[in-house]
Amino acid sequence: MRQNTADWALLPTEAGKGWVNLSRQDQEPVSLDRPPSRALYAIPTYHLVASTKWVNSTDESLISDIVSTEAESLGSDEERPGYLTDWSVIDQSGSQSLVQTVSIPWELPNTDQKSAKWAGFVPLFDLLPPPPDSIVLWQEGERWTMGFSQRDKWVNVQNLGASSSLTDLVQEVRLATLELLSKSQISAPLQLVVWEREIPGFRRVLEAAYDIPVHFVEKPKYLSSSSRFWKFCPDNIATKRQEAKNNRRQIFTWLMVILLLCCVGALGYLHLQHLESKNDILEGRVAENREAADAIEQTIEQWNALGPAIDSRRSPLEVYHNFSSLLPDKGFRITSFEFLNNRTAVIRGEADSTPSAIKIKDAVASQKSLQDYEWDLPQPTPKGDVSSFFAQGTYRYGIPEISK
Repeated sequence: MRQNTADWALLPTEAGKGWVNLSRQDQEPVSLDRPPSRALYAIPTYHLVASTKWVNSTDESLISDIVSTEAESLGSDEERPGYLTDWSVIDQSGSQSLVQTVSIPWELPNTDQKSAKWAGFVPLFDLLPPPPDSIVLWQEGERWTMGFSQRDKWVNVQNLGASSSLTDLVQEVRLATLELLSKSQISAPLQLVVWEREIPGFRRVLEAAYDIPVHFVEKPKYLSSSSRFWKFCPDNIATKRQEAKNNRRQIFTWLMVILLLCCVGALGYLHLQHLESKNDILEGRVAENREAADAIEQTIEQWNALGPAIDSRRSPLEVYHNFSSLLPDKGFRITSFEFLNNRTAVIRGEADSTPSAIKIKDAVASQKSLQDYEWDLPQPTPKGDVSSFFAQGTYRYGIPEISK
């Protein structure tokens, strides 16, 4: 069975709070300059609201719903960050369960101990083994506490305050006993045990109120683990734990982002190295074929130089002839003819009228012998008594160019 376990616990003492080593025999409270890294926080009864009742069910989920509803009716808020109410089944009879419900306040004193990692928040009474079928009285700090046991389990534990009258104290215990007996939550107690040194007059008052043996004995040693696992967590501790969890989640997220960026950078670097390697291979191949490439370049240059002479479509004389064949016998003269870059013909001329110049322009655009060139033919421009003519034709087909 899961339990809250630790070697140290923070317990209430007459001086306030003290650290107790649960594994030692003496278990004397001590003050520590540095809290233990793992300890139980023992919640005194005066910080608890404990109750016991019979529930007409043995189903744990239904019991949990009943406990939650009762806690809400008492002002508990389910949306609070802490876990403030817990319960356990003490006994069962047929279809009924005897349920003990315990609630803690939103915050507990001295829980913000630096470097302390709380192994659990447990009711103080659960670290004390009860005598069977008994009424038990003891002091927590300066306050009296009463507990009722059924076999080896605590059934009900209540704080009695710091009453100075033993008679009033005993009367309060008696009324609580009668209430629990009337609700069948306990059977008739077999003894009344006081975990204190004998107090003058106290035995006589107790024996007068109860017809059962009364024993004054030393308080038993605290257990190093609770009888069950308590899930209590006050709001301030729950908030800190959630903040720490969020911080860890953010750190993990940033680490994953950094790792992803590193992976992307590494892949990019590897890809760059691969490209550089391929580039080195290509450069090596170019170097190996440089002599052959130089010979090819020289051949291309010679071909380009001889092209206009051996290719009639690119011959300047052929272009001039084809253009001049479009001219009328009179009324037009060629003022300039140039052949640039072995592929561009530039012709300028003058016509005696604009319509005549337009007629020649249209004839150039439709002449089949000049279709190997792409012509730029702007509109003729009147210039005094004549109209200027301009035509620029670029050879349509590719001529190899040498890239140095």
